[in-house]
Amino acid sequence: MLGLCRLLLDTEPEPEARNAYHLSLCFMSGMALYLGCLREADACFERLERTGREVVARDDMVRGWRNIEYSFRSLYSHGEPWQALAWAEQCVGTFGAVGSERGDVVVLSWMAQALLALGDVRGAVERARQGVALALRVSPRFGVTFAQQNLATVLVASPESAHRQEARELVLEWMERRIGNRLDLGVAHRVLAQAAAASGEQGEAEARARQACEFLAPFIPFLSEAHSKLGATLLSQGRAAEAREEVERALRELEAMGGEGRVRVELLQVLAESCFAQGDVAAGEQALHDALRSLRARASIIPEPAVRQRFLHQVPENARTLELARQRDIVFGI
Repeated sequence: MLGLCRLLLDTEPEPEARNAYHLSLCFMSGMALYLGCLREADACFERLERTGREVVARDDMVRGWRNIEYSFRSLYSHGEPWQALAWAEQCVGTFGAVGSERGDVVVLSWMAQALLALGDVRGAVERARQGVALALRVSPRFGVTFAQQNLATVLVASPESAHRQEARELVLEWMERRIGNRLDLGVAHRVLAQAAAASGEQGEAEARARQACEFLAPFIPFLSEAHSKLGATLLSQGRAAEAREEVERALRELEAMGGEGRVRVELLQVLAESCFAQGDVAAGEQALHDALRSLRARASIIPEPAVRQRFLHQVPENARTLELARQRDIVFGI
């Protein structure tokens, strides 16, 4: 992939190929992000903005996919769900206008993930279900699997047990039919880990989280989520030293990638609690202050007070981070 990326960036398109070339930059940036290659992704984005402004302005397909990739980057690399939602909302209706509704499946999926990260579980489930319905109507098998995978990740984060059971049944069906690639299977195991943890089945949760980490090893943005679930599961079993080691590894991977990461706050929250459990107060408070800095930065760009409050108090890791700060008399302000 990196070889193809270099070849693409070294290419000067003929005039009649400019639309196709800049669409390829969109797709390449997305693939680079999936593998945690932020430098290559940023190079694609830079080329797209520098040489493709006219194309983006007049070509709905290129503009739509460019906004999709910005949405993905905002959420998974920068940890900015409000920005991710804003980019995705700019795509609504774009693909239907050019007869490519498959792109709308991706738009609905990233909208669902952004809403989930903002604490709007109900809205996230609604968008994810719309994505599955659309995929079943217009998209080949990959699009259906992608949409169902997205729905499962949203459902398993719901406080409703019926939603979590539905998520579990969805991913078990893929696995029984051997549907999906390595990324799909890794996400499936992560969903099963979350479902098991929510049901108090910590042994099952740990085993599934470890399998998720194995499958997702090449995909750093998704791997960090698996590490965070494994760390939380270990911590819940009283294995603070192992939990600390797990999340510290994930944080190093994020730092090497150069991104803030969607789950950085959750990783730091688990790290803080692991350190406190070990009696390492200084390290725990450092992790907690780092988590609060990330949380403050993310919340500060949300202009709507009600949405900001929901983000702070309805997203479990955010609420837990604020509770830890309250317990230690640390003032949180934006």
